[in-house]
Amino acid sequence: MRLAFFTLLILISTISIAQQNPFPLKSIQEIQWVHPDSLRKADSLQAAGVAFNEAAFPHWLEDSRYWHVPPLSSAQYGDTFTVVGIVMNKPQMYALGNRYVVFIQDTAGGPWSGIIVLANDTTSSNTQATGIQVLDTGMVVKLVGRVEEFPASSSTGYTELFTVIPDPQTGQIIPIEVIDWKPQRPDPVEVRVSDFVSGNASTGGHKINFSTGEQWEDVYVVIKNVSVVNRSGTVGGRWTWWIGDDSGNVMQVYDGSRYFRGGSGGFDPNWTPPPIGTKLEYIRGVIVGVASGYAITPLYPGDVKILSYAPEINHAFTTPQKREPAKPTSTDPVKVRAIVKKTDPDPSVNVDTVKILYSVNYGPFNELLMSKISGDTLWEGTIPAQPNGSLVRYFFKAVDSKGQSSQLPGDTSNAYFYFVKDGELRIKDLQYTILNNGNTGFWDLRVTVRGIVTADTSDFPNESSLLLNPGSKDQLRVYIQDDTSAWSGIRLYGTKSYVAKRGDSVEVIG
Repeated sequence: MRLAFFTLLILISTISIAQQNPFPLKSIQEIQWVHPDSLRKADSLQAAGVAFNEAAFPHWLEDSRYWHVPPLSSAQYGDTFTVVGIVMNKPQMYALGNRYVVFIQDTAGGPWSGIIVLANDTTSSNTQATGIQVLDTGMVVKLVGRVEEFPASSSTGYTELFTVIPDPQTGQIIPIEVIDWKPQRPDPVEVRVSDFVSGNASTGGHKINFSTGEQWEDVYVVIKNVSVVNRSGTVGGRWTWWIGDDSGNVMQVYDGSRYFRGGSGGFDPNWTPPPIGTKLEYIRGVIVGVASGYAITPLYPGDVKILSYAPEINHAFTTPQKREPAKPTSTDPVKVRAIVKKTDPDPSVNVDTVKILYSVNYGPFNELLMSKISGDTLWEGTIPAQPNGSLVRYFFKAVDSKGQSSQLPGDTSNAYFYFVKDGELRIKDLQYTILNNGNTGFWDLRVTVRGIVTADTSDFPNESSLLLNPGSKDQLRVYIQDDTSAWSGIRLYGTKSYVAKRGDSVEVIG
């Protein structure tokens, strides 16, 4: 009788546990692991300029085996498991839309040991019921998550666990359980840029190294002795920047952490990445997927340590005009200006020399010394007048009194440019670009053009609600055109353009 009673207790206890959490325990390594043959196949399918889409590159080659793509359906779904891991970040410090996001890592560490965990919002009662909002670095947690891939159809996405999971028996959201709290994050694993990319991912034509990189997805790693080779800002204050090794392999640094993001989404809206040319003793972070392949995402301020400081060069400002005249003719020498600041904290260090290097019609680059013209940061140099129709490309180099140097832009294939033109400025002159990043040669410059209005605000009735928020960056649309050839149309931005009506002949200054 006692034996039967004991057996009954075990049975009742087992049923109770199953009802509380019916999803099987699975290690992060098991969820993340991808067969080496699949990764080698992913490597072999790549070619310079290949489109990473489902037609040319089956994205499931590097997806988790627990993320299923039925062959006869576009529906995609993943299995649900219980996992245990150590939390690498507070959810509030990582920016991925309106979501709570944490990275967790298997306590054993090593390859395949990291995964991203998220809830799709920050305010709903279901999300709050998980307890994800109170997690902190070092907590060891047990949670239930559904395996997903984001983006779902991308070969450069990453595996994630969606953690707002209802119990199938009770319908209640299964909460995250904290089972321990370590004093710090696990130490990072040392890796190399070449584990993730061969070539320069900032310019394209590179190769993503799936067979050596995929195992470190979402894992906390450290990359040592690299330099900042490129960076570019956006209107919203965010930055994209890139690090490279001595062999020319370059990978992106992603601004997921609010400590490393500028604009309204960052803790410091004025944050900027280190200048091009800065040498890093190390950068630590988790590996994520971006459009160019793999990127490293530093999480906390101590994750980036600078070894040597390069001067900071800025050629993105409107006052004073950074290039004058904006549209040079064949008789115009062109004044080019840059703001250059030292970044070395040593008070004895100063910016020593700044140069313009310019090329005419893809010829060799010629050096010109620039002079300080205002205070100790604004520098100016003059490029000689060139014949009508000439293409002039230019970039900057700066050296401080310690010999630390920087260059802008870091990639000279995206050097600033202008065409010499005798005659009226046309819309094509503004739109046409030689740059692979798509930027115009008139960025931040004030110009005057004429055209015919081809579409006004009445042509977009579904956007009328934007009038209620005139301060928004989203504005109603007005388009003008001055020819029927390519590059001859442009959108007008700002509320002053709303008076223009289709068919009007207008002159625009902006």
